[in-house]
Parts: sequence; structure tokens; C-alpha cells
Amino acid sequence: METQDELLSNLNSYIFYGRLDNLKELPIYTEADFWSFIKNGLYNHQEDRDMSSISDTLLKGFNYVSTMPRDATFYDERWNFLYFWMGEKVLNILKNTSEFSTIMHTAKLIRNKFDTSYTINDNIYEITAEEFPKLKKIYDYVQNYVTIKNKFTELDFKCTEDFSKHIQERYDAYNNLKSNCVEGDISCKAFNVIVKSETKENLSKIECKHFKHASVVPARPPRMELDESSRFQIIPRENGHQFPEHGQTLTEDSHSSSSIFIGIALPFLGFIFILFFLYKFTPFRSLLHTRLKEKIKIGNNVREEIEETHGLLDDTYEHINTEHDMNTHHLSYYPL
Repeated sequence: METQDELLSNLNSYIFYGRLDNLKELPIYTEADFWSFIKNGLYNHQEDRDMSSISDTLLKGFNYVSTMPRDATFYDERWNFLYFWMGEKVLNILKNTSEFSTIMHTAKLIRNKFDTSYTINDNIYEITAEEFPKLKKIYDYVQNYVTIKNKFTELDFKCTEDFSKHIQERYDAYNNLKSNCVEGDISCKAFNVIVKSETKENLSKIECKHFKHASVVPARPPRMELDESSRFQIIPRENGHQFPEHGQTLTEDSHSSSSIFIGIALPFLGFIFILFFLYKFTPFRSLLHTRLKEKIKIGNNVREEIEETHGLLDDTYEHINTEHDMNTHHLSYYPL
């Protein structure tokens, strides 16, 4: 679920789906037999579908979610995010939509393999292809609701057209299913779990009244991240919210020292160059030499004056001593 709208790119659903979309390498599996079983199921060719076109993408997403560390952002929602991310991709290539829920059970198998304690909202795996798009919009709205509300508290906040459309479509889906929820219906059960697990209040309608042109998400350098199997993956940084991940991370901060050095060195070198130019090609050189000679001459004169002063003081002292000697009375001593 890629977007070039900077406001949308800061929403939780876009952040997580963006991670899964941009995983670069196929994983090195530790559970070889299990993953081989999953892979063979995805590569199963039938007349009405060709899962092989998205199987590598799905496998990378499965591995990412199943090996997430507990302190990772969105850890508690990882299986739901995986389900809705996978479901959108499956629907895009599926010809016979009646197989949708059968294929989506793959995500449940992976969840049960790596997280036996998580059984919240098993109803979503029974959702039909027809109900899935509406439920996904509701889930995304619930996950993004707090961020969206906070945006509107900012001074002079303005929406983009895509941001406004995102809010409107997802609120309409939420309000429609809430109003027409039938007791015991699978989609209704899934809806109630999704909404009640995140908020105790009714989600209010949020409307954009002030608009601006969309600003494009700035390109960011990738970061190296060490996953659970001690294997490096390159994944893009998300815009706006920078979330800590497990492993070693190399970011653009590593260039800060060199930037500071260059910022200090360039003005200094420029100053040296200006002095050299003035000395070499302007009268500054002769003026400098003249000034230095004057200082040397003045220094010599001062030194001579000091020496003369010392000499005068010495002569005066000797003269005083001489007079003292001349005025001294010598008494002879005659023995009796």
C-alpha cells in the first residue's frame, strides 16, 4: 500500500504495510519443513489463480512478522496487519473470489505456528472476498484514528485531497457496518472485536475544511537491520515516525560528524585563501612588511632606551658610592 502523500505516510497502517511491501530479500528459514509447506501451497497453480506472482512478497512478509521481537512497534497488532496486507494482495490477483477465505487461512497457520497464545479475532479468517474491503477500511481507520485526531489539533493544519478521501471512505465504512451489524454475522463479530479492542468510545466523524497541495514523501536512504536470525535486511525508513527496531541500525546520523567537520573547515580554508590572495597580489604585502619593520625599529629604540637608562642608574649608583667613600673619616688606632 504505497503512497506519495506525506500525511498518509505518517498513519500507522501505511507505515506497517509499507514495511512489508519494501522487504528486499527472501528469508533464510530455520523451520525449513514448515516454510516449504507454506511455499508449495502458495505456488499451487490453478486455472482461477496464480499465487506464484506474489508468493515471494508474501513469504518475506510472513517471515518479518513471525520473527518480530516483542519490543517492536505494532507488535500486538502484527497478525492483524499481516492478514489485511495479505488479503489486499490476494484479491488483486484472484479470479475466483470464492477461494479467498481458504487462501487466507495460510496467515492463520503461520500465526498458530509462531504464536499459540494469540487467538483474538479468529473470525477475520472466515471473511468473504466481498466483505473484506469494507472490514479492511474499518481496521485501518481504527488503527489510524488517534493519529488523525491529533493532526487536527495542530495549529493551521490543512488536509490534502487524498488524506480527506482516506478519512471519509473509512468513516463511511465504519458507520455503515456499525448501523447494519447483524447479531451472529461473521463480519459483525470481526467488526466488534476490531473496534472494542482499540477504543471504548464511538469513533466520531472527522472532516477536513482547509486544504493544501500534497507534499511528496522525501526519499530517505535505506537502513541496515539485523533480524532474529542474525541476517541483515535492507528496509526503507518510514517518514515522520522513526520507530526503534531490534538489531543494528545504520542511519543518516552516521554522517553528522563529517558534516560538522566540513562546516568548520571550509570557512577557515576560505579565510586562509583570502589572506594569501591579499599578500600575493595586492599592496597588502608591502604594507605588512613596512609595518613589521616599523615595529622592529620601535622595539630596538625601546631596548636602547632601556639600556641607556640602566647605564645611567649604574653610573649614579657608582657616583654615590664614590662620594660616600670620600667622605668617610679614617681614625687611627694607637696602642697605649
